[in-house]
Amino acid sequence: MLTSDMEPNADIRIIINPASAAGKTLRRIPSIVQALRQAFPERLAILLTRVSGDAGLMAGDAVREGAGMVVAVGGDGTLHEVVNGMLGATGGARPGTAL
Repeated sequence: MLTSDMEPNADIRIIINPASAAGKTLRRIPSIVQALRQAFPERLAILLTRVSGDAGLMAGDAVREGAGMVVAVGGDGTLHEVVNGMLGATGGARPGTAL
């Protein structure tokens, strides 16, 4: 896993799959991050996936660490991993973290 930018006490985790959209997401990361930083200043952790499974691990960590929100940026596979990672962190119960 790669944490590209982590604010102390970040309560919003942005999980980005740069390989999604046939690699187009990688080129869009600067504009995505800029828009999110404007909306949520000083509260973000920007996390980039590198291999299959990273998004689920990152989402599970976010729930266990008390993040208030997880945002998945990618395709259906990324969203699938994030949802399963969040549910796995709570033993299948609804997490207190928003998606």
